[in-house]
Amino acid sequence: MRLNDRGFTAIELMVVMSMIAILVVIAMPQISNSMRSYNLSGDMRLMMAALNKAKLAAMRTGVNASVQFVPNPNGGQASYVAFVDNGDGGGIAGNGILDGSEETLQSGTLHGGITLLAPTFSNTSLNQGNSTTFNSRGLPWGYVGGAPVRYSGTITACTETAGQTIRKAITISTGGGITMAAI
Repeated sequence: MRLNDRGFTAIELMVVMSMIAILVVIAMPQISNSMRSYNLSGDMRLMMAALNKAKLAAMRTGVNASVQFVPNPNGGQASYVAFVDNGDGGGIAGNGILDGSEETLQSGTLHGGITLLAPTFSNTSLNQGNSTTFNSRGLPWGYVGGAPVRYSGTITACTETAGQTIRKAITISTGGGITMAAI
């Protein structure tokens, strides 16, 4: 048996480790960008699930259910909460704000680096603020001057990746349909 048949030399190992280090340095920005895009998609799916959960709870219980969105407060992380908007525990029923001891259906905080833009609704006289409410028929519902009105709206979130802004939006139709798309 010859001495050279025993394994790799230290120089060969150093060359291979250097090549691996170079590949890692090249791949890290791409992995980071993919993670931001993945986190945005995941957060939007969770918000869409919260909207569907509120819609179904309103239909099941016959009581309004809402989802309240809190866009990035003071540069912090945005959040959302879905709840039965029935006024339990001293809250105000149908106001689109979680107050009193109203039942929380689902809540979440968006990943860092994701910006939640203020929701936009078709009927601006509703003064919905940053929430949407579903009635017992699963329709987005609000009141103007005491009169009930249906509306549609969009909730948009975005993140920066590789010098580009990636935006996704959840759209609520007047018929209660909830869809998500990249914009």
